[in-house]
Amino acid sequence: ARYKPYYMKCTILFINLLVLTSITFGQTAFKASISLDYMNVIYTTVNNSITIQTNAQSSDVECTINKSAIIEKGHLNNSYNVRVDKEGDYQFKITQKSTGAAVSYSLRAKRLPTPVANLNSIFGGDITLEQLSSAKELALSYVPAFDFNIFAEVIGFTTLKISKANNRSEINNFTGTFSNETKNLIHSSASGDIIIFKSITANGPDPGSLTIPDMILYVK
Repeated sequence: ARYKPYYMKCTILFINLLVLTSITFGQTAFKASISLDYMNVIYTTVNNSITIQTNAQSSDVECTINKSAIIEKGHLNNSYNVRVDKEGDYQFKITQKSTGAAVSYSLRAKRLPTPVANLNSIFGGDITLEQLSSAKELALSYVPAFDFNIFAEVIGFTTLKISKANNRSEINNFTGTFSNETKNLIHSSASGDIIIFKSITANGPDPGSLTIPDMILYVK
């Protein structure tokens, strides 16, 4: 009879250890990862697509971002769109609602680069008379190209033609599409002429007009 209390203590201790072990191994640590679908940074003023992977049900996951940035659910369960207005570092937090466990990531936001002007994907340098005669507008492209659609539109430019004899002619154009005056100036070009598209302004995703670098073409 004197061994009974000791036996009971051992039994209770064993049961407690068994319960504790069951709880410890029954819980799975919350894990989450984030990947940017197209770039290694996020860009201001456009929707940035990201993918979130977790070991929890999507209904049990909440995603937030600081600095008044916006995050919205995408079309797929693990996809989201992030939109920020300013450059800098943003803290992105993925939380399991049922446990409060969270994983945080830092995302860096950059302003979109300035697009460059082109005529039928000719970005400067030599151009033939045939290539020049087929051009109808001054277009903009981001170089290197983005994997997602970003649009910028020319709202005005000036065309300066310098002939081989150093005669100069200049026309202002108030859209991206060539006016009749601009067409006539360009189509009258001859080998040895230099054509400069300058004072190019454009609208893009960022607020305000963009100032685009000049484009210089050498007619062959």
